[in-house]
Amino acid sequence: MEALIVKAGFSKINLIYFSICLRTAYLYMDRTGLAGDMWMSMYLGDDFCSIPMMMKYKLLKDYKEEAGMEYDTEKILKIEKHHLKESKMKHRPVEGYNLYKRSESGINAWLKERKNINNQLASNSGLLPLKEIIEEDVFTVYKLDKREQVPNLSPNIFVKTSELLQLQYTDHHLDSTLFTLTDDFTDPDFLEDRRIHDINNMDVLMEDSIILTKCLTFPVTSELSAGELKILRNTLEESTTAFNEVIDIWVDMFIEKQEKAERVDFLRNEIQLMLPSIQKVINENETLCYAYKRHSDITVEVWLGEAPLPLIWEYYNYFELISDVSYKVLLDSLENTSLYNFNVPIMMIATKGEGRNKIEILDEFTVDEKEEEEEEEPDVLPVRKSILITD
Repeated sequence: MEALIVKAGFSKINLIYFSICLRTAYLYMDRTGLAGDMWMSMYLGDDFCSIPMMMKYKLLKDYKEEAGMEYDTEKILKIEKHHLKESKMKHRPVEGYNLYKRSESGINAWLKERKNINNQLASNSGLLPLKEIIEEDVFTVYKLDKREQVPNLSPNIFVKTSELLQLQYTDHHLDSTLFTLTDDFTDPDFLEDRRIHDINNMDVLMEDSIILTKCLTFPVTSELSAGELKILRNTLEESTTAFNEVIDIWVDMFIEKQEKAERVDFLRNEIQLMLPSIQKVINENETLCYAYKRHSDITVEVWLGEAPLPLIWEYYNYFELISDVSYKVLLDSLENTSLYNFNVPIMMIATKGEGRNKIEILDEFTVDEKEEEEEEEPDVLPVRKSILITD
């Protein structure tokens, strides 16, 4: 099973939270997948300007708005076409050669600026070291082709955003994907009148209801090196192997379209029963204990549950994790067929505690302390604003 984390847009969510999600999931999940443009934050190094010129044009087209380019896509395509033509000529005309070099110089200047910005962001968020844990079948990076209306000419390298989120991609069918979200998913402004239910609430049996239940607690691992993360993963593997096996069985229940009551019972009676032994290993680990002491005022919580697939798409669009174009393709597919109108298993990795306000975020984080004292800890979801969790 792969914990899939998606960021294919500029996003309203700070990179730090994606870093926390990736680092935490890596410690206990069989596989972790990163889809979108965060790979740029890891790989825009000193040698990035040496990539083939045609790939630079692709980056320029994908990120022209962020780059502040004054010319439009049509002009970029025209220069790209001219560049391709010139590159095949043995003896280039002077005018053509000058245009070739000017465009090359301009793109390299943008890449250099983009590299410096991304390296700073990646360093601050803890993303930069994660390139060292990328490994086949363990931590995978998926590059998304955001141009929904254009045929994908490199399916072995890129995947369409809509295809990935429709679970059409070869490596991402329902039987291998666990959508992994930040706790922005519980933001009341996003949920509006929708409620999140605990597994002990009878309303969870409603087919389109949203369920979340807390499973594990970790410290913040943003300061740990790639080497330390690898050691931790190996240390926890003995206790988390069985956990991943039951997660596979639980996800299979969605594929086999078993009744929601059966899925909820399995989550309650099989998955939750094995969590105390895993938590004990986490609590007694020396490295994680040190991380707890470093950031005693903030913890990371892992929640499991299920939600309608269209709501997951809406979450990605609302927080600008995917483009409006990709979201429209998804909505069109929903109108054309009912195949996508079903609940999918989800995992939410949340940050909680007074120390959360130390993390730089794009919107304000407010906590109603009085309300927190009155509510019981196990049934309170960690959110930026208060939200009612029905029992």
